[in-house]
Amino acid sequence: MGFLTGGPYYNLIGRTGNNVGRRVRGKNVFSMRPHKSTKPPTEAQLEVRAKFGLMMSWLSWLSPLVEVGFQDHDQSESAMNACFSYNFKNAITGFSPNFSIDFPKV
Repeated sequence: MGFLTGGPYYNLIGRTGNNVGRRVRGKNVFSMRPHKSTKPPTEAQLEVRAKFGLMMSWLSWLSPLVEVGFQDHDQSESAMNACFSYNFKNAITGFSPNFSIDFPKV
């Protein structure tokens, strides 16, 4: 259910039909609801999804530490996004489907 605050389409928070409203860094963002693809994922997509899931599941446990450790990052992204981006590029090792986190590089 979406909530309108301040008039039609001014602050739509949530989902109403195919419309999705949210606030991103203090700005109202209004977009269409994404749809699922009918094509099967490629091998490269499956690898990225596996890496993404591995890193997010591990970082979710460390979110208070991430907020402190990445507080001086570029303000155009959140501390969690900055941490994820760095570690996704540098700290994941291995080959599909056996990915692991290289802890000295974290």
